[in-house]
Parts: sequence; C-alpha cells; structure tokens
Amino acid sequence: MFRFTRAVGFTFLVLSGWLMGVTTGADSIGVYWGQNSNEGSLKEACDSGSYSTVIIAYLTNFGGGRNPRLNLSSHCDLKSGNCTDVANDIRDCQWQNVNILLSIGGAAGGYSIDSAADVSNVSSYLWNTFLGGTSSSRPFGNVTLDGIDFDVDYTPGDSEYYADLALSLRNHSRGSRLLYLSASVRCLITQSKLRTLLNRNSLAYTWVHFYNNPACEYNSSSAVYPDGSSLRFVNLMSSWSQWTSRNNSATVFLTLPASADAAKSGFIPPADLFEFLSIIRTSRNYGGLMLWSRYYDSQTQYASKLLNFTAPAAAPTPLPALPPSTPLAPGSLNPDAPPKPASRIPVIAGATAAAVVTLLVLIAVSSFFFGKNHVIMVRKRLDCLYAFRKSRRYRPHEDYVDQLVPGLLTRFRYQTLVDATENFSEKLGEGGYGSVFAGTLSDGTEIAVKCLDGIGPVKKSFLAEVETIGSIHHINLVRLVGYCSEKSRAILVYEYLPKGSLDKWIFHNDPELSLDWETRKKIISGVAKGLVYLHEECRQKIAHLDIKPQNILLTESFDAKVGDFGLSKLIDRGENLVVSTMRGTIGYLAPDWLGSVITEKVDVYSFGVVVLEILCGRRNLDRSLPEDSKHLLSLMKTKAEENRLRDLVDGNSDDMQLHAGEVVEMMKVAAWCLQNDVARRPSMSVVVKVLEGMMGVETDLDYNFFKPPEVAAHKEHVLALSPVCPSILSGPR
Repeated sequence: MFRFTRAVGFTFLVLSGWLMGVTTGADSIGVYWGQNSNEGSLKEACDSGSYSTVIIAYLTNFGGGRNPRLNLSSHCDLKSGNCTDVANDIRDCQWQNVNILLSIGGAAGGYSIDSAADVSNVSSYLWNTFLGGTSSSRPFGNVTLDGIDFDVDYTPGDSEYYADLALSLRNHSRGSRLLYLSASVRCLITQSKLRTLLNRNSLAYTWVHFYNNPACEYNSSSAVYPDGSSLRFVNLMSSWSQWTSRNNSATVFLTLPASADAAKSGFIPPADLFEFLSIIRTSRNYGGLMLWSRYYDSQTQYASKLLNFTAPAAAPTPLPALPPSTPLAPGSLNPDAPPKPASRIPVIAGATAAAVVTLLVLIAVSSFFFGKNHVIMVRKRLDCLYAFRKSRRYRPHEDYVDQLVPGLLTRFRYQTLVDATENFSEKLGEGGYGSVFAGTLSDGTEIAVKCLDGIGPVKKSFLAEVETIGSIHHINLVRLVGYCSEKSRAILVYEYLPKGSLDKWIFHNDPELSLDWETRKKIISGVAKGLVYLHEECRQKIAHLDIKPQNILLTESFDAKVGDFGLSKLIDRGENLVVSTMRGTIGYLAPDWLGSVITEKVDVYSFGVVVLEILCGRRNLDRSLPEDSKHLLSLMKTKAEENRLRDLVDGNSDDMQLHAGEVVEMMKVAAWCLQNDVARRPSMSVVVKVLEGMMGVETDLDYNFFKPPEVAAHKEHVLALSPVCPSILSGPR
C-alpha cells in the first residue's frame, strides 16, 4: 500500500483532444488505480461516475537495458503478458468518456533514462505497447491508452532526458494522434531543470501537489487573521495564486490525498475543500482535481462527497481571533517572495456575490422599463457568463456538442484555427460538404481542419461525426481532435495524416508511386480492423456508410485509418437500421440500399469494392476504358468465369505482378464481401481472421455482382437520398 508521497512527474495525454476544463459547480476529478488489490476493478472505478480520468499505476521497470515490467498488484496475469479483464475495463471506461493513462515509475522498481539510447528504446516501447503503435506483446491488446504519466519521484540520472523522451513520444504521435504535454510537480519547486521546463510554456496541463509541505498546503488550524479571515487557506491560496499566474498557457490541477491516511499532511475535509473550490473554480487556469488513490477514495467516498456536496445554509460560528504572536508569512514558490497580506478570500467571494446581484437587478430594471425584447438582448450579450437559453431550440451549438461527448473534444476558437492554418491557405482536399486545410497549432501539433459549408445536411454531418467518433479510440480510425462552431460555423479538427488519402496512391499510372504488395496488404488489414472496432467492439454498433478510398487516410508508414464519419449511424446491438434516405457514394453502395432496412454489412460490401480497387490499381468505374472493361465488378465476373483473375492485378507494379498468386487469393476475399445476399457476406472480424491466416475464404462464391447506376462522368456522388425517388448531390466529399 503506497502513501501519497509522489511528487514530480511528466504527463502525456495522447488524444483527440482532451478538455479538462469544468463548468461552475462541477469539477473534473482524476484518480490513481492499480496498486491495491482491495480497491476494486478498473470498471468499478469508472462506473462510480466520479472520475473523468483514471491513471493506471505503474510500469515500474524501464531504461538502462532493463526489461519493462508492469506492476498492477493482483489485477491481471502479468506472467502471461495478457491483461484481458483490464483491457475490457479500459474499453468500457473510454466509452464512458473516462480517459485512461499509464503511469511509469513510482516508488518501487528500477528505472532510469540516462542516455539518448534510453530515450529511443523506451519511447518506442511505450508507443508500440500501449499507445498508437503495433507490437506482438501488447498486454491490453488493441486497446489504445489515452496517455502516459511520467512519475520521476525517485528517478536517478539527468532529468533532461525525460524532456527528450517527451519529444520522442510527440514525434511518434505526429500524423497519428494529438499529444498534449503536462507536468506533475510539487507545490514548491526545488529542481532547476523542472523550473526551466515549466518556463518553456510548452505545457498544456500542470498537476500541482499541494500536500506533504506545510508551506503551501491546507492548514486545519482554527486560528484567524485580525480581520476575521481564516488561516486554513492562506498558504494554499498563496501558492495557488502564484501557480495560476506564472504560466498562463497551462491549466492547473490540485493534486490531493483522498483521505487523511493517504498522506502525511495536506488532507482537506470535503466541506473545506468545497469552500476553497468555490473561490478558485472561476480561475481561468483551473482544471480540476487529481486524487491518490482509488483505494483511499473507495474507503472515504471523497470524490463522491465533493460532487454531491451541499453548502450549509448558515455561516459557521466565527473563529477566535488570532494571537498577535502567531507568524503570518505563508510559504512561497519563490523563496524571495514577500509575505502574503491578509486573505483576499472574503473580497473575492463578496465581489462575486455583488456581481450576481447587480446582474439580476439590471435584468429586472430592463424588463420593467424596456420590455421583454430588451431583456432578451441583454441576456444574449451575457451568454458568455450565464446560459439563459436552456431549451434545445435555443441552446448554443457548442453546448450541445459538449453534451454529446463531454470533456473529450477541444473547443477551438475560430481565430485559433485561422492562425493555425494561416488563414486557410493550404488546401488538402475539397468535397461536396466543404474543404480540408492543413494547419499547425501553437505547440507544433499538425492538424487537418475541415470546414463544412451549407445548412441542413452540413449540420447533420457535423453532429454525426462528433457523436460517432468524438469518444472512440482506435489505431485504425482517424482521431477527431476538436471542433469550432462559433457563429454557426461548422468546423472539425482532426489529426494530420501526412500521406493523405488512399485514392492518391492507387488511382494513377506512375510506376514510381505504385505501392508494393506488402504495403497494400497492410492497408487492407488496417481498414478491416478499423471496421471490426466500429461494428463489434463499440458499445453501439457504428455503420460508417461511406467506405471508399477518399475516406481512408494514411500515416507516414502507410498505416490505414478510416475517416469521414459524416454519414455514419449508431445502431443498437441486435437491431438493424431502418432508413428513409440512401447514404453513401455511387459505386460503393450495396444492393441492400434498394430496401429500407440495412445492417453494418453495407460497410462490408463497400470494403470489398475498395479491396478490389487496391489490388487492381483502378477505379470501380473507369470510362476511359472500353465498354467491356470500364465496370470493374463486371470485368471481375468475366475474368473469374475464364479463370483469368491474374489479368486484373495492377500492371503498374512489378511487385504486384511478382505476387500475383497471393493477390488473386485476396481478390476472393473481396468477392466474398461483394455477395449480393447480405447473409452470405462475412463479418469484418471473419475477414480479419482470413487476412491473418486463421481461416479460409468461402469457396462457393457468386460473381454476379450488383451493378450500380451510372452518373455524370468524372464525378463521385455522395447520397443522402430517398431510395424511392433519388436525386443526386453532386461533388465528391
């Protein structure tokens, strides 16, 4: 059982944008889990509803040539390297919008980062084993954690190498996932290298430990200043004020023990902490709380008490006066700082109350003299302070998005995106619903900014993407980082994928740009695994409904990620989707759309078309070819009947021709996915098993594939149409 003596660390939050900000009256609370067998499961921690973040502790061995070792008490079978139960819990927690991080270091074990070689080795290990990379020995399987917590309390060696490790992990994440850097530090900094790191203004979040240090922690003394203000918060408030003013770019969190037994000093009773939070919660830099640990919190229900605390109706009995001989100078982050004057807490609280009363008086006066319309005008101008329009009809668009995926997406200011994209100067692509631009955030993170144009369909597309992928995590899905909806704008911000979309790599006649067989297999496997996650591993099935090469993006190493969820739909388990509109792109639409009920198998059909295009290096409809060759599916039927499928293998690639036999076998996988009878198509999990050699392809295949209608030349058409009387929205997405 560990006491709460952790002090210094670096934290990486790897996600599609993690907003740790809170609204008045609700605090974001995190907790450490994994070091006590009596603390309950990870799922139970998340199911409590108390936490927005859970940090799994610890990876205790790494660096210096050591074999990394995960120490999670008795929570999983570490010898086998397989923590299936914990992996399932992580997935469940993430579906509840709880972020899961892994802490490396801690008070036990052996670890160090003493060289550039250590940086490279540990960075690769963490990325491939727990984050967005690949490895044959991932203890949590294909689950991707949201971040890494660097606990360097007891770390020997040069701490500057941890900054290098931070940079290395950031480089791993480029083109894959958005990465935020945070620091966890003691309230009084003693290490100059940490002070240098903090002064670089590169931190998104700072977790400050206000415990085990009387100079900057809560004081349970009942003594008061001569003006009657309490001494309880003097040192804590002094340190807090300095932290929130010294680094304007970072969000600050209070790190506290969850019980008096969890630390030597610094525990704050819930009632007193609530009083303190009511003052600092309005700070621009306030982020929330981090507790040590789940075990102690499960004993005291500390987090639950904070979330459900009700302030007393009457003020407490005045405390006795402070004796003149009692020293008043509080601790300070800066040893040379002057003593803090009398507490400003009553002033802050009084000013806040006066502002609220003044606001209500102004509204009442406006209503009496100017009528209802003027009140509405006043209220609109004060929306930045109070949400008067609470009905869904008038609710600000941003608030509605926040309710879809609370706390998971970054809400960007429009000006921030203008600056990041240099006024939207570099266009990556354009479609029927808008354009995508390249951008770089102030911390160096590369992003892709999708600006949606239009009204009705665009709003549906915007909300569909947020609802479906705003809270899911998978290595083969494009990460949605955040959004902007200022003044009815509809802008989505994604991770940047440097190789662009798949169509640019398969629809050309340049042999030098041709992908080899292994790369094409890798892309096909990645798309398949992404669809397995959507169809089978999410709490609700997600039907993408627009699988095509333009919506498959590639990382620097040609790992495939499925993107563009603007037409996607959530489907409850065990149910089908009854549709009144046809969705998708001509050429990739399954025959199922001719009816009114569809399943996720429409994605399987579209996947089959994409696989065939990858293998043949051409579009499913190419009007530049002779009449008997322009329809790829019809041509495949003919070649299958003639036993000449090799003729379809991409002729621009010598490597594909060299592996023509294997390519033909992959074509049979595509044909299985293209079966007109939905019951005969495989699930995507079966497809993955076939690709991995765990089972074979169905042999009795029907090559009489569905032939889609033709549309205007050189255009792909995205549909959101009635299946009875369709009309086509032109322009690619």
